[in-house]
Amino acid sequence: MTIGMNNLGDYTSIEEQMSQYASLVGIAKNRGFDFKIPHNTLLSECFEMLHCGGRFGFIDGDEVEVHDSNFCSDLYNECPNHVNLSGHLQAAEYFSNSWRQLKWDFRFKDEIIDSVDYAWGTILVEDPVSIYVSDDNFDQYVINKDRQYIISSDKIKECEKQEVFRGSNVHFNDMTTKVNKSYFDLCLMSKCQDHIGTSAKSWWAAYLNEHDNRTVICPKYHRSLEQSNFDRQGN
Repeated sequence: MTIGMNNLGDYTSIEEQMSQYASLVGIAKNRGFDFKIPHNTLLSECFEMLHCGGRFGFIDGDEVEVHDSNFCSDLYNECPNHVNLSGHLQAAEYFSNSWRQLKWDFRFKDEIIDSVDYAWGTILVEDPVSIYVSDDNFDQYVINKDRQYIISSDKIKECEKQEVFRGSNVHFNDMTTKVNKSYFDLCLMSKCQDHIGTSAKSWWAAYLNEHDNRTVICPKYHRSLEQSNFDRQGN
């Protein structure tokens, strides 16, 4: 009994693929099924995927398309066997039962870890705060002069102009990297002590954080992971 997600590779960001894959794993586990994903996804480039192992391939069964990004208890509890799941499966409730398996899967490749440690090791030992800026509402941030901050963003040049981010304790993640920059950013953010952010990438970075007593500041209802508060099951 196996279910799959044939279009997983069509999602263009690592955080989207993480949400889709995690939901597939959680649904499969809840139903007592195995699962398959396509070869050559971003996940296989970024992570070790140790729990996934050799579960690669396509499902030639019926497609079950999910139109609502909110949690669907019927899908979670009654998903049929041998179907191809499709749609925006973004609710953390789908994979709340699978954090151990996902932590095995979402282990960064050594070359990504080494690249982050080489570039940011001297700052990371000071337990910095990761801020991921995903919108133009810069006034929402408050910087404590006693902490170190690492700013990551797709609009990093705009962040560098903001008065709130001025100071020797604020560092901008604006370097060119040999490894994929999106993977580098996610790994770097996950290594910070605490997290501030509103995006799916910041949510996943906090999920992968292995620090004890971390603080995570994010919306109660995440736009990218609908109806899901950040939980601390991963520690």
